[in-house]
Amino acid sequence: MDEHPGPISEHPQLPLARYRLRFRAVEDFALREDPRGLWHGVFGRALREACCVVNLPACPGCLLLHQCQYSYLFTAPRPPDAELMRRYDTVPVPHVFQIDDASARDLRVGDTLDLAIVLVGAANSRLPLVVAALAAAGSNGLGA
Repeated sequence: MDEHPGPISEHPQLPLARYRLRFRAVEDFALREDPRGLWHGVFGRALREACCVVNLPACPGCLLLHQCQYSYLFTAPRPPDAELMRRYDTVPVPHVFQIDDASARDLRVGDTLDLAIVLVGAANSRLPLVVAALAAAGSNGLGA
């Protein structure tokens, strides 16, 4: 009689971790847009600058697309061997920004902004790169 081992896990686990960073304003500024979107954009720019070795104008068509840390963390192309989501070119990005919207709109010199980023799954193993990119984004400034 063959034994059926059953499901691997009744409750599969997806590692989630929330990391908090604090930034201090070096000049006064007021944000006119959703700060999460702004941080997402400056994070993407800093991450691409840190990771991209090919310098193509866009990721599709790059020979390193599925080995690149930038594409994994930011553009999220569907892995070629994926069993799920075969109809899509991309999958959800493995990060989410969380910001207290009220405190992030108007900052004066010396004020702090607390930013949290939730990393999902294997993105947690890229934490040093994520922190470095966020630090670079904060140092480079948020917009004009």
